[in-house]
Amino acid sequence: MSYKIPGLVAESISQKLFDKILSKTLKPITQNITFYIKQDTGNDNTADGTENKPFRSLQRCFNYIKKNFVLADNTITIKFLADYTELNNTLFFRNFTNSNYGISPGAININGENFNIILGNIYIFNCYIRLFNLKIKNKVIKSDYLIQVVSGGLTLDSNINIEIENPSNLLWIFNSNRNSTITIARNININFIGNPALNGIVMANYQGFFLFNTTNTPKFILQGNANFNKATCVSEYLGFIRINGFESSGLITGRRYIATTNGFIDTFNGGAEAIVGSIEGTVEKGGKYF
Repeated sequence: MSYKIPGLVAESISQKLFDKILSKTLKPITQNITFYIKQDTGNDNTADGTENKPFRSLQRCFNYIKKNFVLADNTITIKFLADYTELNNTLFFRNFTNSNYGISPGAININGENFNIILGNIYIFNCYIRLFNLKIKNKVIKSDYLIQVVSGGLTLDSNINIEIENPSNLLWIFNSNRNSTITIARNININFIGNPALNGIVMANYQGFFLFNTTNTPKFILQGNANFNKATCVSEYLGFIRINGFESSGLITGRRYIATTNGFIDTFNGGAEAIVGSIEGTVEKGGKYF
């Protein structure tokens, strides 16, 4: 017996090959599921993500999920069984979305509750991630962005702390790029150590969205001094930034904002000084600030 599959170079395959393909089909996730990581005793080669057989690294845990499962309308949660630090490598979360992509994307929750979890640079592409209870810091890797999202989504939820140490080794803390959305659900603490210099905090471009939740009205809580070479917030090429405000206990120098090339910055009518900085912001080339 053979099966016809329109669109393939060979439009029919044998029963044996069909059964082989079917046996390799990814398993849909039909209920909420949790995977575990334990850096000191976990084993990336033998793990299945249970508490008895945890992964050693967050990257390998994500890769395993992506390889073996299809995300439906349910939630995947990654938790830790002990303290965890990952600063030497950029974490890549790529190409893992809901099977009904564009309708209900689903998300992977990474939750560091009860332990000291420290992550470095994060890159998200065509994937939806939600972070809870952890620290993100620059330390080792030289990169344009600490957190970059391209054609995907990221939500920063409760108890997220960001630490930027001099030398910063990066240009921006956040970049939302090409039809992406970064959502700030709760207050974000950003601690600047040693007066680092970088381009700014937020860059939104090419229809990238950076949005503060309108229900919880979160803020950036800034500690320490920093100098921004471009501006605290920059929106360009149809980027959109919606930001509630800042609380700062240090000195932030540099331009407050730049809205250019049809980029928008919405401060909920917070006025010209709603965004921190020592130099007034600029609006040009079709940009909007309000």
